[in-house]
Amino acid sequence: MTQSYTTELTIDQYQVLSTLLPVETATRRPRTVNMISIVQRILYVLLIYIAMILCYLGLLEHSILSVFPKNIL
Repeated sequence: MTQSYTTELTIDQYQVLSTLLPVETATRRPRTVNMISIVQRILYVLLIYIAMILCYLGLLEHSILSVFPKNIL
């Protein structure tokens, strides 16, 4: 069971981003991972990183970090 986050992509948003990903070809090994989950995890980490930088610079209140799980901060 996967945890649901507010940063999750919709199918339409993923389809736009998937055009930027390398395509699966016959000469490569087949993918064994779900690419949408990989993209969502990358975007989640980027969001946290940006929020932490903005808090450090004083451009964002520290209370916004309370929406993220404690084990990642």
